[in-house]
Amino acid sequence: MLFYLQMLWKIEGRLTLDQVWDLQLEEARTVAAEVRPIGMYEVAGQRRVIALVEWDSAEELDRTLLGRLPLREYLEIEAIWPLRTFESFLEDCKESATYGREGTMPLIDFSYRAGPLSDDRLDWLLPRLTKTLMWWEKVPDTERARASSMIWAQEFPAGRTLVGGSVEHDPYYRIDVKIPANRLDDHARAGIVRDFTTLVLTAEGSPVDSSRARRVRVLIRDVPADSWGVSGHRDWLRDYTSALDEISAGPADVGPAPHSATVPPTPDLPPA
Repeated sequence: MLFYLQMLWKIEGRLTLDQVWDLQLEEARTVAAEVRPIGMYEVAGQRRVIALVEWDSAEELDRTLLGRLPLREYLEIEAIWPLRTFESFLEDCKESATYGREGTMPLIDFSYRAGPLSDDRLDWLLPRLTKTLMWWEKVPDTERARASSMIWAQEFPAGRTLVGGSVEHDPYYRIDVKIPANRLDDHARAGIVRDFTTLVLTAEGSPVDSSRARRVRVLIRDVPADSWGVSGHRDWLRDYTSALDEISAGPADVGPAPHSATVPPTPDLPPA
């Protein structure tokens, strides 16, 4: 493995100039013989030495330097960094992009009580939840973009949902949305909550008003990039995030919005 090694001479006030030159010459010979660097350089105007070294590990290299450099008391090792070729970096980027295209983002979990939503009404509702979230994320409504979104609908028996400790209650709905962190501003979050509530009540066949809207609970959770894994890998989110930063969200890309940002939506009604 290739390592970048950076060392600093700490000799001010301790040695004469002639002693400094003698010690540096001795140290250079020792490094060349024992460490065998690929390249060794002095930083102009500083007392720093830079070396490129082939070694098994950073720990082994540090132990070797401790044991083999006779002038270690005058040297401070500032950094030992592993290096890789730029070609290797590009290969990792390509691999991460593959993970991003195959990933599942964002995720929607929709939980509901059995009864009010027939299969036809669910068929009407679920794709609209996905498209509405994509609209607020400013993602174009394309086949590739839709393939990066997933929604799970879970039905609970009437006796397995309790409100106030009782099974006797109007149906409640929970929509749990997980998205990349820092992707939505406050306006978008408020829009998602409002529009999801409207869609659910419309699918249920109920008027959209404040008394019924309280039965729809929307949770929006930010997931940090280092906390989301796909295919045993975490860096796939880098592709997803970069894509969103560059996507155009103009009308030609997105198509007609599922609603107006200021006027309450009037979706076509689900099947009776």
